[in-house]
Amino acid sequence: MTDDLLEPVEYWRARRRPVWLIVVVAAAGIALIVGVEYTAQRRDNSAGVAQATPTTPGPVDDRSGPPSPPAPSSAAPSSTAAGTSAAAGTSAEAGTTSAPSIADVRDELAELPPIAFDPASARLTAAAYFVVARAADIIGTTPPGTRFVVTAHTDSVGPDDENAVLSQQRADSVVEALIDVGVRADSLEGVGLGETEPAVTPETTDDDRAANRRVEIAPLR
Repeated sequence: MTDDLLEPVEYWRARRRPVWLIVVVAAAGIALIVGVEYTAQRRDNSAGVAQATPTTPGPVDDRSGPPSPPAPSSAAPSSTAAGTSAAAGTSAEAGTTSAPSIADVRDELAELPPIAFDPASARLTAAAYFVVARAADIIGTTPPGTRFVVTAHTDSVGPDDENAVLSQQRADSVVEALIDVGVRADSLEGVGLGETEPAVTPETTDDDRAANRRVEIAPLR
């Protein structure tokens, strides 16, 4: 009878053992997984805190003295030299000016005020010397070897031969005045044409006669 009773007990014990074993193994597996995840989470948190925390610099060792000044850059002299060269080139270009054309010189001389003389004389007035000096400046801008003709004219008052002589004397007076202010004598030629080439005809008024009494300075080429 006892054996009959024990058999069911042993049977249920044998059936319960695998169930508890499974439960224990499952619980251990769950604990292991939870532990691994917790450890990984703490590692991630620790890494984030380390990245977010600024690094505090340590004390500076100033026993070596103040820092040395930076060495001068080698590019600065080069740029300075380049700027100096460019400035020198600009100055050279500014100092080198081309000579004016003969046409420009002719126009400038034609625009000068009249060269006046004392009545019936070859003596220049005081104002005329300023005009001669300006003409000399214009002549000085031309290339060496340029020749100029000084042509004097008179009005129709008086004998023709006397006007011819007077006009030549006036031309010579202007040539001498130009030489006195520095114009080369071999570049000048004086010609008196008297009343043969009037600027205004007929010559009926004082203004007409004043316009015909003139001295013209012009380049020959």
